[in-house]
Amino acid sequence: MIDINEIAATISGVKKNKNTLSILLEFEGVLDDLHIYAYENWIKGEVIKGPIISKYWIEVYLMYPAKQMPNPIAAERLIKHGCYVFFQKDTLTSNVRIKQSDDLVMDPDRQRHVPDTKKMDVYVVKIVMPRHLLNDYDIKKMNAMDGEIDLDEIVDAFDQGLDVDRNARSNEEQDNTPDDPEENF
Repeated sequence: MIDINEIAATISGVKKNKNTLSILLEFEGVLDDLHIYAYENWIKGEVIKGPIISKYWIEVYLMYPAKQMPNPIAAERLIKHGCYVFFQKDTLTSNVRIKQSDDLVMDPDRQRHVPDTKKMDVYVVKIVMPRHLLNDYDIKKMNAMDGEIDLDEIVDAFDQGLDVDRNARSNEEQDNTPDDPEENF
């Protein structure tokens, strides 16, 4: 059972973390590039959990009303690119909008009136996407604590050998240098 408060916590967490939001946008970009939104109802999904980021995978849970289940044929496109897609029918619990006194019920624990709850059938689609799909999706810059890191500059520095301490490198060269200078030729 899905609680509306869990969804609110997920959205709040995404808003607070700029990197999480950028990953979700990249995730959406991959879905768009694979033309998933061309299939019926896929555009109507709402993120209810995620992204859950691991070393090689990114998981995102999307929710759809029961009458607007996304077309499962689109999942085949994702599967061809190494994704895993799971469909599950679930129930969403949310509070009713208070319009009259009948919309309130007594909470025995707190001894006060609280909004009544309603249940709605939904479909939850769990997409587990390989991280390399997102990494290939034109990521040129990453955000670090206070600044921005250009990944192209890091690769160039690595190619130039700037990743190794110069003192350590010069010590290695001295250890590998033979005593006779003519042996260098």
